[in-house]
Amino acid sequence: MAKVTVVIPCYNVEDKIERCLNSLMNQTYTDFTAILVDDGSTDSTASIIQQYTEKDLRFQYVYKENGGQASARNLGIQMTESELITFIDSDDYVKDQYLEKLAIPFENENVDMSACYFERIYQDKTSVNRFSENDLKLSKFPAVWAKMFRTNMIKYHQVSFPEGLWYEDLCFFTQLLKYMNHFVVIDQSLYCYIQNENSTMYTYSDKIFDIYQVFNILEKEKQDHDTFEYIMIYHILVGTVFRASFKPDFNSKTIQSIYEFVNQKYPKWYKNPYISKQMNLFYRTYLLFLRGKQFRILYMILKKFNKFVSL
Repeated sequence: MAKVTVVIPCYNVEDKIERCLNSLMNQTYTDFTAILVDDGSTDSTASIIQQYTEKDLRFQYVYKENGGQASARNLGIQMTESELITFIDSDDYVKDQYLEKLAIPFENENVDMSACYFERIYQDKTSVNRFSENDLKLSKFPAVWAKMFRTNMIKYHQVSFPEGLWYEDLCFFTQLLKYMNHFVVIDQSLYCYIQNENSTMYTYSDKIFDIYQVFNILEKEKQDHDTFEYIMIYHILVGTVFRASFKPDFNSKTIQSIYEFVNQKYPKWYKNPYISKQMNLFYRTYLLFLRGKQFRILYMILKKFNKFVSL
């Protein structure tokens, strides 16, 4: 099997990075290089990483001034020389067969990407996220971790993470989808995604509206209409409204403004064929209320029940 590079952006993770690196040292597939990009940490992250680089030549440390996770990943991609590349977040960890299971499908030269299920690790419980190839084709789980890619596909098409914006994974993955002809889903949960209340996914600020800029970037690319429209429906009409519902200033006008952003671009979005194919009854009902402009009713429902809903 081909050599793999693991890109790990790190920022002030002195209390988490050892768990991540130990999980890499326990891998059954040993032909890898781990590029640890220190994004300007101010704690002891650097000294901890350097302990690993001293005892294991597969670990490489590189420092850069703080610029965010996207810039750290972009630097990691630039430094990658191996045929295959995967990403791990420094506060997460992987199971022993993560690299092996993801690398095996690439023995078929037609495979452009492999992906595995992942576990959400909460303080008091663990849940497994399963998905299909169709889910991935519609960017339902666009996180770049728990996936492996051919490095030359990324570099040849000059796909990179947009720096300074949230949803950088969504932008990167959706652009890359255009060039992927075949990929494989491993039906095992091999990635452990730590649910941290301080993470981006649980921080509800105006940065959630960076998603508008991300879709403006993606619109400039040649995309299949129905696919791109559905991705917008899922991530803006559903995802952004849901995240906005946790903001202190959330109200019915917030829902209306998000709705109008999509409706102006795709006034017939409700006819998208993937809605009936990919969404369950709950989300289809929600979209019916949205299409009927029942913003006040949706506001009241979300304020009361949003903590029971998960994307």
